[in-house]
Amino acid sequence: MKYEKGKAMKDNVMLGFVLSGITGLLLLVYTVNKVQEQVDFLKSGQSTVAKVFKLETVEGDDGVVQYKPIFVYRTPSGEPFIYTDYFASRPASWQIGDAAHIVYNPLEPQQAKILTVFEVFGSSAPLLVLAVALMVVGGGYVWAERFLTSLL
Repeated sequence: MKYEKGKAMKDNVMLGFVLSGITGLLLLVYTVNKVQEQVDFLKSGQSTVAKVFKLETVEGDDGVVQYKPIFVYRTPSGEPFIYTDYFASRPASWQIGDAAHIVYNPLEPQQAKILTVFEVFGSSAPLLVLAVALMVVGGGYVWAERFLTSLL
């Protein structure tokens, strides 16, 4: 009875580590796909300079006023487009008149990204680290269990 209970517990632990490894692998595939999408966007996009023309005030969850830059950029034909940064900060990290490189989709110019690592790749780096950690923990446990069992 005690042996069966211990074996069931060991099987549950093994299942947890296997699921951890599988989750890490799926997260890795997702992250690599997202990075590839961003690289494709950068390759096919049109690059130009955008200028901050307005700082929008946004009230944070804690009631503190933050500043969000609003950029304007133009296509080669001179058509203006507005890009509102996703992030707000206090103090303002951008000033009116500041310039930044921006990449936009030539077929849909309103689809744009400021050229910063975080803006372009977003959460890909932390997700990649998490994916590798899950795969190492899950896969490492399963490999060690099988390897050490084969030695006995």
